[in-house]
Amino acid sequence: MGPLDETGVIFAQSWVRCMPKECSFIHWDDKALSDFVSVHYPEYIEMFSFAPVSVIKFDMFRYLLLHYYGGIYRDTDYECMAPEHTFYLPHTANVSDASNFKSVHVVGSPYAPEYVQNSLMASVKNHAFWIELMNDIQNLIRTG
Repeated sequence: MGPLDETGVIFAQSWVRCMPKECSFIHWDDKALSDFVSVHYPEYIEMFSFAPVSVIKFDMFRYLLLHYYGGIYRDTDYECMAPEHTFYLPHTANVSDASNFKSVHVVGSPYAPEYVQNSLMASVKNHAFWIELMNDIQNLIRTG
């Protein structure tokens, strides 16, 4: 995950405008990804470090990030078009109202055979789904 290009910067600024002022926005570089996993999820650092392709490493990081912090993860090619008080994911409570937001939400995929995308996801902090998913990935990697 390198520096943002011009479009990435514009899209990042759109999220700053749309979301509540108390939100944090973090752009992660490769070293920060490894450091985060090493410090907060040492049980996955070997799998993370030796992921067969970079995209798998980035996917794992997204899941652990949402488990640890909760909130919204979005790829850099997503632009926020609505103010925070109108920001909803399909079939969810208002994401900016944490008291009503109690689960995990992902975007459906238009690409067969995928069912969901991991490019825009929202979650409460410490949701068990993310650890179950990481354990499934670990089992898939071990069994080939």
